[in-house]
Amino acid sequence: MIDKNNPTNSNRVKWYSRWVAGFAIITIPIFTLLFALKQSPFQYTLSQIGNFFDWDHRLDFIIWGIVTGACFMIYIGHLFRRVNFKNKRAIRWLVLANVFLVLTVLTPSIKEVFPISTRLHFLYSGLFALSLVLTTSFFVQYLGEIDEKISAWSLKWGQIIVGGSVLSLFIFGKTGIFELFFLLSFTIYLIVLSSWLRKDEFIAALQEYFNLHFKHRKHENDKP
Repeated sequence: MIDKNNPTNSNRVKWYSRWVAGFAIITIPIFTLLFALKQSPFQYTLSQIGNFFDWDHRLDFIIWGIVTGACFMIYIGHLFRRVNFKNKRAIRWLVLANVFLVLTVLTPSIKEVFPISTRLHFLYSGLFALSLVLTTSFFVQYLGEIDEKISAWSLKWGQIIVGGSVLSLFIFGKTGIFELFFLLSFTIYLIVLSSWLRKDEFIAALQEYFNLHFKHRKHENDKP
């Protein structure tokens, strides 16, 4: 068993955690593009690619959903731990995002054959996106208490992600392009957010935030 109280082992655990998180976030766009390019994303959505063709496409769709959901959970969870973020609602929404994505890829979506299942498929996919947005919103709200610039910056990124997704839907129609834009731009946002959390300015603000909360709790405990 690794003794995390040992400085050497603690650094080793942190390095391993960063490596796993880095591998996870890189896996998302690679897996997504590899799957989307099995057919033309300009003609088919990811769901259609996974449901309209042979069993190999179906199996790849299921694997893509399970892996992508797990990678999002690993990477966002890693960001949570880096700043000691323990909001239960955010963690719950993060887990639900993974669950909804897995349910999406497991639920058949062929309207002519499975009309009810197809409705559930689209419901789960919508809940996946909503859960992902909600868990990120709770996190950004917490980060905004430490550094207000993050809130304004994240709002701009949110406008780019939503606006770009809607624009791609308007230009290309209901194809895989708007799904690719959402997933890839959101992945880029998480990577850039991670680099922001490594800035000396933010680390200093985070330390000050922890010190103030520690003093406040100590003051509350000292009250008769």
